[in-house]
Amino acid sequence: MVRAVLVASGLIALGAGALSFLACGSDGDTTDADGIDGGEGGSTSSSSGGPREAGANGVTADGGINPDGAGPGGNTSQLACGATSCPIPAETCCVEQVSNGRSYSCVAGSTCPQTSGDVAALKCSSSANCASGTVCCVTLSNGVVSSECKTSCTPDGGRGGDTAQLCDPRAGDSAGCPESQPCSNDNIGDWNLSHAFGTCGGRGN
Repeated sequence: MVRAVLVASGLIALGAGALSFLACGSDGDTTDADGIDGGEGGSTSSSSGGPREAGANGVTADGGINPDGAGPGGNTSQLACGATSCPIPAETCCVEQVSNGRSYSCVAGSTCPQTSGDVAALKCSSSANCASGTVCCVTLSNGVVSSECKTSCTPDGGRGGDTAQLCDPRAGDSAGCPESQPCSNDNIGDWNLSHAFGTCGGRGN
């Protein structure tokens, strides 16, 4: 009788242990599955290297109004645009005259949205944004100011005032201007730009 009771107790204990083992194994599997699901969810929601999303009027980044340090800058792949920078040539820096100064914004493409103020559509601001053998030329055509990298800045129609070479007045002798035409911000307002920018020889239009 006593022996039968002991055997029965052993079987009960063995059964409880087996149930406990199965329960632990089940919990472990659930945790692993959750971990995999979480990883897949993170991978699906992340992205990188794609084009920047454009908002209203094609604007991809806001460079602010009269931000400190606004002026020429960047390199052959990035163009300083106020407090931000635009990837070039994919985007353009739009410098607009507003009631309290100048606003800066990056837009997708090569043109700026039509506004009530004068605008300069910049693809470069000095030779630092251009490939070797080219310079940054600013042009006034049909009332629109724009800049791009060219082999030379040849005035349209020989009139002498439609095109000038943009440069960085802070660069000094390395601004990329001819020795006889040092970089100057004289007449820079003709190109709808602030005195932080310059042209070789201070040429206006």
